[in-house]
Amino acid sequence: MISILKHLETLTDNVSFLLSETVEELWEDLNPQNIDGSYSARSLIARVHALRPELEKADYVALVGAEIVARQLTYIDYISDSSNLKKIITAAPQQLDDIIEHANTILRPGDLFIIENEKIHPKSFGPRLLSQVFTYSNYRSSHQCINRYRKLGFDGSTCPYCNEVIMRIVRVEDEHTVDEKMLFDIDHFYSKSLYPYLALSFYNHIPSCKSCNQGFKGTKEFTLATHIHPYNRCFDTLYNFQLNHGVLRNEAPNLLGIRKKSIFDDKLLTDLKLESRYRGNLEPARITDLIEILANYSHLLRGGVTNEDERARLKQRLKDFGIIATQQRILKRCYSKLQRDTIAMFDPDNVLQLL
Repeated sequence: MISILKHLETLTDNVSFLLSETVEELWEDLNPQNIDGSYSARSLIARVHALRPELEKADYVALVGAEIVARQLTYIDYISDSSNLKKIITAAPQQLDDIIEHANTILRPGDLFIIENEKIHPKSFGPRLLSQVFTYSNYRSSHQCINRYRKLGFDGSTCPYCNEVIMRIVRVEDEHTVDEKMLFDIDHFYSKSLYPYLALSFYNHIPSCKSCNQGFKGTKEFTLATHIHPYNRCFDTLYNFQLNHGVLRNEAPNLLGIRKKSIFDDKLLTDLKLESRYRGNLEPARITDLIEILANYSHLLRGGVTNEDERARLKQRLKDFGIIATQQRILKRCYSKLQRDTIAMFDPDNVLQLL
């Protein structure tokens, strides 16, 4: 519920350098080299080159049609240029649409998929790009992927989409082996089924909980123009949780809604059903207990009332409660966004300097 860029500020003073280093490491991991400096047969670059002769086979041309194959080969030739391929892997969030637009200048809508009996033919260009070139499943299970998200501080962090679920990387041991597993998903912001060439693009990968990715997003199509991309926008600056005003008099809380603070026409809120989910989160977020603390000290947060000792006592109580005191640390604890917005109702002028 904050931008991942904000989250990374807890790790480094130079987020831009960290991300540049990370995407370069991804490119190198995807393209291992032999001792002589040539690219390994399992490298992304080699896999692109290996697909071309398969598309030229007579049985495939007969299946797809010569005109379609010609366009597919043109696209393969485009990504066979390592500089073009690297642009796809390292493209910044704002450049992902450009990658799609360029692909669309070469490929027509039906060129990625052959439909037979209402099913996608396994030899379709799109599925082959996924299974033979942009092999996400291999990457997802690799130690490089696990180490990458540990480096970016996601072990023990909460989901950037919902701030509701803790994401973990765990060590798994049995009698003979020691392994590690990521107990969270990597959401493809742009669907890898629709855009297989983005399957390994770093900024198309959003670490997220299974509820957000599988339970609520599913097959819904996300775009930068319609949904908050956590590397590009910040939910915390675009939305506020809004409780009933009676909480200011220590009444029982209920969530009235999540109020938009910007003109960005976002669909993330509705597509991930965040309001419905958070109506059931007031108890696990201990909002009633938080309101009781704030209501008992509310006189200190009104204009003109000064008692620094009591304010210090209130801040200590909130610290003991577990309040996250800086925006950059919101992902460090579940429900921090909701808790901070509750404090903002009592302290709109930020007297406590916690917001």
